[in-house]
Amino acid sequence: MEIHVEQENSVRIIALSGRLDIMHAEGFENTINEYIDGLNESKMLIDCENLTFISSAGLRVFMIALKKMKAKLGKLVLTGMNESNRKVFQITGYEKLFTIADTREEGLSLFYLS
Repeated sequence: MEIHVEQENSVRIIALSGRLDIMHAEGFENTINEYIDGLNESKMLIDCENLTFISSAGLRVFMIALKKMKAKLGKLVLTGMNESNRKVFQITGYEKLFTIADTREEGLSLFYLS
């Protein structure tokens, strides 16, 4: 899995590509911790457009990110989920917990709505 990090205005964007499985979950969690805890980010978008698979270990990291952002009154938006990853979020009930947008542009706009 590859993790690409960028900044757009006040939003930290983490783009994932490949498989988020047990082998890669720790690296993703370390990235999340670095930006939420270390750099005190309060607006984060995770772009899943090129994410081909999410395991239960990957789901755990998404939940950690959500809890950390809520604890600091921040906002987390997920974007670009393919059909199979969206189905995983539906089956697990995560779809009701997370803000999910179809595109990165739509996701970014959610940070600036009043």
